Amino acid sequence: MLTYLRKWPLHQILFTGANALKQIFTFSLELAGGQGNPALANEATAIAISVLTQDVDCFKQWDVLYKEHLEASVALLKKLVDEWKDHSLKLSSSSSDTLTVKHVMNSFRMKNEKAITEGVANLSLYKEADQSCKLISRRLSRGPGIAPLTAMVIAAAAAAAGGVVGWSRAYSIYLANIA
Repeated sequence: MLTYLRKWPLHQILFTGANALKQIFTFSLELAGGQGNPALANEATAIAISVLTQDVDCFKQWDVLYKEHLEASVALLKKLVDEWKDHSLKLSSSSSDTLTVKHVMNSFRMKNEKAITEGVANLSLYKEADQSCKLISRRLSRGPGIAPLTAMVIAAAAAAAGGVVGWSRAYSIYLANIA
């Protein structure tokens, strides 16, 4: 069935309403936990991320389901971190989308922190999820990064003000910001 869903262009689902996307996201999240079938889990994770990038409101749905599907949530978070360059433009296409994703990452972090403090059974999963949430939050906070033209202007101004040492320092700051 998932293979069928994957072949169905998700943009067509938009015409049936956001509720359909939320249902597909929920179904994919349930299957992304693996339950002994890594191939199915990988496909479900890919579908869930595709839905998240098409409808950022599905992040709100994810927030509700997070603890119930912790293993799948960790897989989704890790995949988002690993494929950030592929998904970041879609997730930060508008300030409201960025705020939605930031809000959900903060919510996840609070849930993770509470679970870590309480020493729950799935402690390692919460720690892993928290690391991914921190990375995503950091990447969202700095936006798409310093534009190359802006970096060149900063470097030129620094070079004029402080010579090669100033340019080198500005370039080092630029590199630190994009890492």
